[in-house]
Order: sequence, then structure tokens, then C-alpha cells
Amino acid sequence: TYSLLWLLDNTKTAMGSRCLKNWLLNPLKDKESIIKRYDMIEKLRNEFIIKEELSHELDEVYDLERLCGKTVCGSLNARDVLQIKRSLGVLPSISSKTESLGFEYKFSDMSELYELLEKAIYENPPIGLKEGYLIKDGYNTELDELKSIRSGGKEFIATLEEQERERTGIPTLKVGYTKVFGYYIEVSKGQIDKVKDEFGYERRQTLTNCERYISPLLKEKEALVLNAEEKIIELEYNLFMEIKEAIKKEIFKLKAIARDLSELD
Repeated sequence: TYSLLWLLDNTKTAMGSRCLKNWLLNPLKDKESIIKRYDMIEKLRNEFIIKEELSHELDEVYDLERLCGKTVCGSLNARDVLQIKRSLGVLPSISSKTESLGFEYKFSDMSELYELLEKAIYENPPIGLKEGYLIKDGYNTELDELKSIRSGGKEFIATLEEQERERTGIPTLKVGYTKVFGYYIEVSKGQIDKVKDEFGYERRQTLTNCERYISPLLKEKEALVLNAEEKIIELEYNLFMEIKEAIKKEIFKLKAIARDLSELD
């Protein structure tokens, strides 16, 4: 308390605070390096509007050094990945400002990784990786299909209904789902004579005005419904592992960005 570090530390990031502490413990001895640092400080003091904007943007940056460490040791979770994404989100603006100031920082273009994370990860994911709800809709076709099945498969039902009407020539054919009977194909009494053996339909339920059938495809989908939740969690976990590997491939760039941001802070 009331140390020199306490007095001087107005940094916005944890890594900036560590950098300042390191500078105080290891002061510069080379005259050119000292002058260069003072010149940068003077530039920021003169360009106070840009300095304030940079300060606000640095406030949006998470501890990339710590996150890089978690990436290397494999303990990164979905919330950590979101922190990386949000940090990368302000990087283009920071890079543009440092360039206008004439600073020598050369931040790598991380737009591809940012877009991947933006497309893939839910905004409010759980901490655990085996709870599901990690991956956004639209990222993976198989996952989207499983989610559709889990929620009752409205899209699947509409698609199959259209396909079956075309295949069988029965315009009033309906495909539905109930928790009690599962998936079914419904054909009105007046159209039953159009149901052919080659369709592969098996009678499931007889009602007053119609017959309900099951088909091999519906049996397959029914089995998927029963196992959808388990498969979703497994698939989301595997997709997340792939995303972690994509981050790991950029680790050297991320470490360099973290170092430069800590100095700028």
C-alpha cells in the first residue's frame, strides 16, 4: 500500500500493470531507449484525445497473457475464448491509432480468428465444456440438425412432409410428432389406397379419419431424438476442441499482441 507502483499504476489491463511493475523493478539504462520511451509519452500527452480513446479501448482488453497461458496448457473454456474474441475486437482500432501516432507496434491481422470465434461461440456459454450450449446456430450443419430434432424438429417435419408428398403423390399427407407416439406419417382415410408397399410404411396408429405410419427414415430420426442431447454435447465439445486448436496455432501472434498492448497500456 502507498508504494510507488500504487501511485503510478493507472493501467487498464492486468498485463499492463505487470509490465509497469517490471519496468520499475528493471529501469532502463540505455539512453536511446529512455529517450524513445519519453518521446512516446510526450506524443500521447500532446495527442490527448487519441490517448483517451486508446485508454477506453484498452479497458475492453482482457488479460491476453494469462489467456495465452491457458491456451498452451489446454485449460481454456468458452468464456475465456469470448474474452480473446472481445480483446481482438478492439485491436483494429487500437492498431489504427498507434499507427497514426507513429508508434512502431505492428499488430498482426487477427480478423480471421475473430470471425471464427464470432461465428462459433455463444455469447453466454457455461463454464463447463460438457454442458452443451457452447456453439452458435449456423456454425455446423450436423449440430443444427440435432438441435432441430431436440426441439421437436419443426424444420425437419416440414421438409420431410414436402418430400413425402412428392414421393408418394399423396397431396394431403402430413408428418407430425407427439411425445407419446413419436414421429408419424398421417394419411387420410380417403387416400389410404395410395399407400404402396414400396414406400416402406408401417402402420403405427389408427384414428377415426386417418391412419398413421412410421417409415425407416422416421425410425432413424426417432432414435436420434432419444440420443440428441448426448450427441449435441459430444459434438459441441469436439467442435470446441477444434476451435481451441485454431487459437493455439495463433499463439505466437497472440503473445506478441499481448506484449505490445501491455507496453502501450
